[in-house]
Amino acid sequence: MIEFKKSLPNKKGGEDGWLAGTDQLGAYARDEVLSEVVAFANAQGGNLVLGIKETKEKPPRASAVSPLPRVGELARRFEDAGRSCIDPPLPRLQIHAVETEPDTGKGVVIFRVGPSRNAPHRLTTTLQCYARHGSSTQRMTMRQIQDMSLNVSRGMAGIDATFADRHEKFFAWTNCLQPRTALRATAVPLEQLPDPGRIPDNPRLFPQFRNFDVTVGANRKQIGLFVYSSSDRPILRGIVRTADGGGRNMRAELHQSGLLDIWLALAPREIPGAPSGDPGQLFWYHGNVLGAALQAMWSTSLFRHEVGTPEAEYGLEVEIMRQGAGPVAIYHELFDSLGFNRHDVLETNLLFPRVPFRDETTFEAVLNAIDIDIFDALGVRRTSRTPLMVSF
Repeated sequence: MIEFKKSLPNKKGGEDGWLAGTDQLGAYARDEVLSEVVAFANAQGGNLVLGIKETKEKPPRASAVSPLPRVGELARRFEDAGRSCIDPPLPRLQIHAVETEPDTGKGVVIFRVGPSRNAPHRLTTTLQCYARHGSSTQRMTMRQIQDMSLNVSRGMAGIDATFADRHEKFFAWTNCLQPRTALRATAVPLEQLPDPGRIPDNPRLFPQFRNFDVTVGANRKQIGLFVYSSSDRPILRGIVRTADGGGRNMRAELHQSGLLDIWLALAPREIPGAPSGDPGQLFWYHGNVLGAALQAMWSTSLFRHEVGTPEAEYGLEVEIMRQGAGPVAIYHELFDSLGFNRHDVLETNLLFPRVPFRDETTFEAVLNAIDIDIFDALGVRRTSRTPLMVSF
């Protein structure tokens, strides 16, 4: 998962001209470094640190800093080379310069890349694919390239099948609760995560539900779910948390694979501000929908940190379903500074487009995408163009 390189090599066995002060990064040095990056992306991801001496142990360890000149500019050159020389491109490639000698601009360059869903990748300059095997990088054979392509295709088909399976199970659960409106937030890892072991033995993996502070323009409100008391029990390679009562139902599952499901159901309720004796209707607060999405993302973040893969990519799917009743109203309390009276009606079930997310830095973008989808699905214009901002 990590590789150290002391310097920029030269094809003739010396060092690249960059170290002598030239303004060009040699093709050989470029390809040697980027082949390591491609190899990590075609495997389980990893880190390359350029400018670090290593020991002769197996596997080697870092032994000392061997600072490279003009690391800021060097990192930018590798960013340009990565975009132009890796096919298909690596959207998750991160390249950072760290100056260990700020006065001279010398330091190290760190490359970070996760496992790619678009593998296999190749270098366009060498027309070769590379993969990580143990602590070494090797060229891939044609058979290995074909097998990887098939495995990636099967993996994406497996992800689609997992989402479809959760939709069917959610439908069956909701169908037993008529009349209800139900809300689902499903988070599925898009890559294989380390097995955390038996989840009921590690309470850090399955957190309590919480509220989140969301700011929309001048409005700042808390959003979350309606879970007050719940009980846990083991399921096959996972844990389930349930809460029922008062016309409210909740079921949340976390599996050792990293799959997380949150299901919520509500019976008809009195309309906010309606006269006494109103029979009630099915409705969700805007913040309930966004809160379910946030809860799912935050919970998977804790899971990923616990298993040591904080930047692993997930896919999120949100769904609103109704069973045995009329339309569902969505109350826009986040955008109404005067109260909870503004609402629009959802006439059909709604399956939101899936969105990918990684660590906490991606949560706001995902939340805003879902927020826009809510208004578009309702056929109304969002009253504020100010993006949602989240405080944890």
